[in-house]
Amino acid sequence: MVPKKDKGKKKMAISQGSTTRGKKRRNSTTQAESQTPFVRLIRRPRTASMGRFGEELPRKPTRIDIHGGRIFGDEAKKTLLAILRDHWPVGSYTYTDIMAKNPDWMDDVVTVFKHFYKNLRGQSRTEATWSIKEHAKRTCKKMMNEEKRRFVKKKKETGRSAKELRPKYFQAPLWENLLKYWDSEGHRHRSEVGAKN
Repeated sequence: MVPKKDKGKKKMAISQGSTTRGKKRRNSTTQAESQTPFVRLIRRPRTASMGRFGEELPRKPTRIDIHGGRIFGDEAKKTLLAILRDHWPVGSYTYTDIMAKNPDWMDDVVTVFKHFYKNLRGQSRTEATWSIKEHAKRTCKKMMNEEKRRFVKKKKETGRSAKELRPKYFQAPLWENLLKYWDSEGHRHRSEVGAKN
């Protein structure tokens, strides 16, 4: 094992060595670029992944790691996000609004999620259920802010109308309700206060 004093010297030597190699690579790349024309790759627009939501229900749910208030696995997280978007009630903007109007809403979301995924053997079902709820709660809190940010950016870039920019995963009544909410005086005031802080 290397003493702490030597560790810093080793890191420094490694980083200096990599810088030198990086310069050599850059020079060789520059020579190669002068010989071949520059080609820009155009990427297809991103689509929203629904994970496994929307597929036929499996006979047995897939076992995944669910503990500590988190869900591990990208496909499972995308599935939960798709379920939240699909089950989002019209007339609600925040997680607090939803739970005030319908306290069983989160239980419904967890039930649908459990058709696709369940905890690993040896993990507590109670903790897994709590973890799914905690993960969903955090996702809800940031989801609508991200949707608004994405909408504003697309509107500036494309100049299309708000109704044309509706994401496929939101039903028309919910999207129209969100647009009204984002345009309301109260929301604009809260946004301005949040931007200053």
